[in-house]
Amino acid sequence: MIGVSPAYFISRFGNHFTPRDVVEGLSELKDLGFECFQLEIYDEESIDRWVSSGFLDVLSAARKNDLVVSQFVAHFLLSGFVDEPSLFSSWGISEAETIGEALAGSACPFVTIPIPAFEVPRRKALNAAYWREIETRFSEKLTAMVRAIEEYSLKVALEVMPWSLVGGIHGFLRLAEQLSDAEGASTRLGFNLDTGHATACKEPLVLAVSRLRGSILGTHLCDNAGHENLSLAPGKGSVQWELLLSTLRDLGYSGSYDLEIRCEPAEVHAEYAAARESLVNRLSGNMPAA
Repeated sequence: MIGVSPAYFISRFGNHFTPRDVVEGLSELKDLGFECFQLEIYDEESIDRWVSSGFLDVLSAARKNDLVVSQFVAHFLLSGFVDEPSLFSSWGISEAETIGEALAGSACPFVTIPIPAFEVPRRKALNAAYWREIETRFSEKLTAMVRAIEEYSLKVALEVMPWSLVGGIHGFLRLAEQLSDAEGASTRLGFNLDTGHATACKEPLVLAVSRLRGSILGTHLCDNAGHENLSLAPGKGSVQWELLLSTLRDLGYSGSYDLEIRCEPAEVHAEYAAARESLVNRLSGNMPAA
């Protein structure tokens, strides 16, 4: 399936897009030939609107348009990991449970938790003991969020941003192993592959994908310039798309291919239409390598 990330709705309606905005955008997605889309709550202030009736309204409109939800991005949960005070607070755990409860039985396959850049405090005692404390708390809090969501039979994936406490692909694999070995573990932690974030983390993208193997549950497919953390249309930056897509196929990736393009509202239709056509051609092998 080929779909879109929440960037489609952000580009059309802004960061604070509403369930009504999503409903409005679904008919255009269908007309453009997309098969699926991602749900998202961008900020904490929108939670009540979505869980009270928003999810039901959007899911109903999706069925009418014969569109599938490929994942839910809990963007607002990144506020629980941005700095030391937020990390050591309890904020985000009960909120994760609220989302799990609201999505239970919705046919949404998994929830993505974005892990943002961590703001390092300006103090001298940033020694090994300090970082052990930070990593221990990060693992504890993330585990609590994951377990709260898994209680509702939903899988969980991470979206790793540059400079986060995860520390790249090896850090993610180590963290996933820790969580799978922990008491009460039900499923292995998944990975939501944002090609822009991954490239900005300065790791060889195809090598990173190969190391992740079966951990990849979903995608945010975007391009960037060098190691800049951008969301350009595929083909407008430095990502080697033919090699990346062939690697995903070779590894048996069975999830959706979801485009993530940030652009002006007036450009959304043209940008996403062209990007979808380009992606279809690349997946079918009809486009020569750049």
